[in-house]
Amino acid sequence: QPTRGGEAVPVAGRAATPVVAADATIDRGQTGSVTVSMAAQGIENALGFSLSFDPALLTYVSTTAAAGAAGATLNVNDGQAAAGRVGIALARSAGQTFPAGATELVVIQFTAAAGTGTVTTPVAFGDAPIPREISDATANTVEGAYTNATVTVRDNLDWLLTIAVSNADKPDVQFGMQTGATDGYDEGTFDLDSPEAP
Repeated sequence: QPTRGGEAVPVAGRAATPVVAADATIDRGQTGSVTVSMAAQGIENALGFSLSFDPALLTYVSTTAAAGAAGATLNVNDGQAAAGRVGIALARSAGQTFPAGATELVVIQFTAAAGTGTVTTPVAFGDAPIPREISDATANTVEGAYTNATVTVRDNLDWLLTIAVSNADKPDVQFGMQTGATDGYDEGTFDLDSPEAP
């Protein structure tokens, strides 16, 4: 295994392996997920990385292995989750590699902070608590190219009001109101001559 100053270095001439955190949208007060995938070259045996995020906007919930990580061992270091950092490591058995091609590795769940207003926030690759590293089946280092995610924390109090007027002689109003992507759609009717009509 090539080393420099006691540390493993990438094998010369190899392309970098892309590792991507997918963008996501999570409604305020709801739980959603960010998926991390790898465009594997078919030589990768193990990888580790950390993700950093704003704990004022996102609360870490869990990390689960995706379909592309079947048969791999998943280790999660969430001891710094309250500070906005989670470490993730995946390893296949000795001598085995991830198949070449697009491979979904892990799904990380977050709960978006309650409140109002739509904002965006990064979920970024980092090196603490687990450093970024990819290795092949003979423990040589494979260089990685990392793409961060942008999470949209969406205001779910966007109101949608629809009105339809019927019966010209004695009009009444049919209305529908939606209070958010997950809150459903409420309908009703009131008589314009009624004291309860707005």
